[in-house]
Amino acid sequence: MAPEVVARRVYGKPCDVWGAGVMLHVLLSGRLPFHGSGKRLQDAIARGRVTLDTPEWKHISSNAKDLVLKMLAPNPISRPTITEVLDHPWIRDRDKLQRIHLGDTVEELKRYNARRKLKAAVQTVAGGVAMDPLCCADTDSMAIGTASESLNEWADEEAGLEAIQKILDSLDDIIALQDANCDPDMLAGMLRDVKLHELLQLFDRISSSVINPSRAPPGDAISRCRDAIDAISSSAGHKYVREKSELINLLGSPHIQVG
Repeated sequence: MAPEVVARRVYGKPCDVWGAGVMLHVLLSGRLPFHGSGKRLQDAIARGRVTLDTPEWKHISSNAKDLVLKMLAPNPISRPTITEVLDHPWIRDRDKLQRIHLGDTVEELKRYNARRKLKAAVQTVAGGVAMDPLCCADTDSMAIGTASESLNEWADEEAGLEAIQKILDSLDDIIALQDANCDPDMLAGMLRDVKLHELLQLFDRISSSVINPSRAPPGDAISRCRDAIDAISSSAGHKYVREKSELINLLGSPHIQVG
């Protein structure tokens, strides 16, 4: 959302320029120009403070930085038009620019994509969306389909969905807290957020806890595991080859074998 959208003002083509500026920022640095979640994120967008001092920007030309800052100007009147963007020296003279592999940017993009995929997967499951092969008609998936129906019933609970969304939002806040160039106003808001503190304390307890099995595995666990691998491997014409391979790899993992 562009600043004018956050402020519920009339918006037009400058809003598209701002959106393109966000994408350009991500492509050059691997990170979003504004962090946080909910109201804090909206406030950061409205303030429009863009910092280009992180290590990912050290190999980016001054012309590229200039274009990003102009496209992300908080005031839509100050942003260039599409024609002006295309006529900017960094775009116009791109064939003359030195080509450099942006290793730091690539690594940041990988981390950004990993977080994005994680959030999308959690939101999909929490929303009770039927995902193939979880909800399909053949007999091989009968048990999984039943589990998915139970998940759908749970996902209808408004409180559960709200709790999951709070956890996902906290991941964005954690990224902002780890950013050395975090907006001071946003940082002050997060330090005063009691609910965020409670979630962080919960995450700390989970990460520092030692998980002990509630009961010892049966004595024939290893042989039963091997039998399961053999049965899966010998099954012919299985519809879901990728899932079959993943299950075999899981059952053959060291932590399963040790158990």
